[in-house]
Amino acid sequence: MILVTVIMNLIGDSSYKKYVELVCGMILIIILLNPVTKLLSLDETFFYNWNLSNYKIESMDKSRLLIAEKKQKEKMQKEYTNQLKDQIEILVEEEGRYLTKLDIRYKEDSQGVIEKLIVWVSPEKKKMEEDIKIEPVIILGDEKGKKESEKEKINQIEENIKNSLMKTYQLKEKQVKVYEN
Repeated sequence: MILVTVIMNLIGDSSYKKYVELVCGMILIIILLNPVTKLLSLDETFFYNWNLSNYKIESMDKSRLLIAEKKQKEKMQKEYTNQLKDQIEILVEEEGRYLTKLDIRYKEDSQGVIEKLIVWVSPEKKKMEEDIKIEPVIILGDEKGKKESEKEKINQIEENIKNSLMKTYQLKEKQVKVYEN
């Protein structure tokens, strides 16, 4: 009580006087209620509930943070995949082919490290499709030699594309597959 009087005299007629009175009044109320709360064990209950509510708030914040972080990673992965797709399209077009489908698999818990790269190309420009179904083709006639030279040319183009991808993205041969449709 004496402390409050001393503080009030030091402040004088300052504009902060009402705020100091409010804080001092709250401190006095807490001091007066302290013996009652100890007698009824309310302080333990209060601190238990206080800690419990803080824990709930922290866990909610952490779960929101984890969800936001996951969404951000997915968005970054998608943007990274789009950039890879654009780069691969350019590499494929340099060989006279067009990208029709792309499947990029990343190593688990990695920052964009490619585990497997599967590329489908076509000699004609087609719209990128999610799934392309090709029916079996039956060839009639005696053009076996011509077809074999075309197949060798196609295999060489596929191999060139595969080598470019392996060199550009530092992948091993078993990690890259190139198919022509």
